[in-house]
Amino acid sequence: MKLAIFLLSAATVASAQTIEGNVVDAVTGAPVAGAMVSLYSFSPSPAVFRTDASGHFSLPGFDDGSIPPIVLSISKAGYLQARYQLSSKSAQSGLQLQLMPTAVIAGKLSDDDGFPVDRAHIAALCYRFADGVRELATKATAESNDLGEYRIFNLPPGRYLIRVSPGNLANWDRRYQTEYLPGSLEPSAESWIEVKAGEERAGIDMRLTRHEGVSVEGRVVLPPGRIVSLSLQEKLEGAAPIYFGRTANPFFHIPHVPPGNYRLRAQSGSFSLRAGDLIAEQEITVAGADIRDLVLNLGEVKPMDLSGVVAEESGGVPPTMLINLRTTLGTSQTVRSDSKGTFTFRDLLPGQYHLQLAFDVTASGPGDHAAMPSYPISALLGEKEVLMSGFGLDGPAGPLKITLSNRLEPRVTGNLRDAAGQAVPGAVVVIESANLLARRMTVTDTAGDFQLYPRFAGDYHVYVAASLDQADSLSDPDYINAHRNDFPPLRLVEGQNPPLTLRLPAR
Repeated sequence: MKLAIFLLSAATVASAQTIEGNVVDAVTGAPVAGAMVSLYSFSPSPAVFRTDASGHFSLPGFDDGSIPPIVLSISKAGYLQARYQLSSKSAQSGLQLQLMPTAVIAGKLSDDDGFPVDRAHIAALCYRFADGVRELATKATAESNDLGEYRIFNLPPGRYLIRVSPGNLANWDRRYQTEYLPGSLEPSAESWIEVKAGEERAGIDMRLTRHEGVSVEGRVVLPPGRIVSLSLQEKLEGAAPIYFGRTANPFFHIPHVPPGNYRLRAQSGSFSLRAGDLIAEQEITVAGADIRDLVLNLGEVKPMDLSGVVAEESGGVPPTMLINLRTTLGTSQTVRSDSKGTFTFRDLLPGQYHLQLAFDVTASGPGDHAAMPSYPISALLGEKEVLMSGFGLDGPAGPLKITLSNRLEPRVTGNLRDAAGQAVPGAVVVIESANLLARRMTVTDTAGDFQLYPRFAGDYHVYVAASLDQADSLSDPDYINAHRNDFPPLRLVEGQNPPLTLRLPAR
């Protein structure tokens, strides 16, 4: 979730009232002295102040009684950075703002012989919501020192999956593989550690075990004189290849492969795929027996075309759209739909693509966006919905059908209060339905106010996290299940809905 940053006008500062308040520890309520408070609005540099011994701050404000969308950023070592947006009705004085103390997970790694493991990579993973799906992603990392000690700090409170991998180790026995707490090749319920705000969980130790694993071997059907890169990588976000090498030898033998699901890939040329390169890829599942006689048949990378159409849900003339496909490597191609809504991408290479849509503001006529305020609600590649998740392209595919709607989008405003009835600033409010495309997230301002604009009318559940740094918890299935009944179900209709007043349950 990105917040717009606005810089403060020097002319405004000169004649402005002050914005002042207090910063307190979110857990203890004690004042936080020495915190850096920065006010961003309209000028090249922010106004900056440090809180005094009582946690108080005072900054130049605005002299006309109105507050544009400006942001207060508060930071101090040992706390998560906090960002608060001031609303137009927020009082310019008497603000009570919180800093959340960070959590820490620490421990020690040893190998099968009891010796410290130096320079291993330790990751704390959590769920996040990306491109329309929940997935595991790295929240924070650490590297073990010469004593095998590690310390993962600056963590928001929450649940984390702890994973240890070779990292920068130069001469680690190949039989040591990526493991999960408490020392297994696959994550389990014991692999998760929950930490509270300000808590340091020490003693999270692991003794790594040698795993003989199995051998994976076969051959690459390799033209004479060609060199390929051969890699074997677990199909898991952030996992490093357990094998990588360049060779002109068509035969390969990869020992000590632990159980798991892998992608075996052979590719000529450089790291970036280009037309004319040779490539072969095969997914394999490793269990308890050696895998032999694999054959990778290299095929030439050939550019592909992908055609599609933009259609109005109502059947009317669609507005002209700019359709962009972006790869995970950062390359992209943009095309414009014609008067019939059709478009074609030329010379696409195999890979993973993300879809971005925008209206062509230079267009005019019946399909003009200004005359027909539509918005995308679906993108189907064949029968697969790809508007949020993107898609993989490894051969001829299509068509890509993008559906627009000009129905009134549901709109809802609201206010968040704690159990005592006080406004809750800087909290994350999420509404979610069975249609994940309708999921929306926003942050409350200093008056506790928020606005949400989901694409679809229907039934929603409401979830709240204390701050942006804790927003990942709103993608954790266990958190969602535990907090499903914190607020009554919400039914939204097209257009403006009645304002909401949400009150956090007492804890």
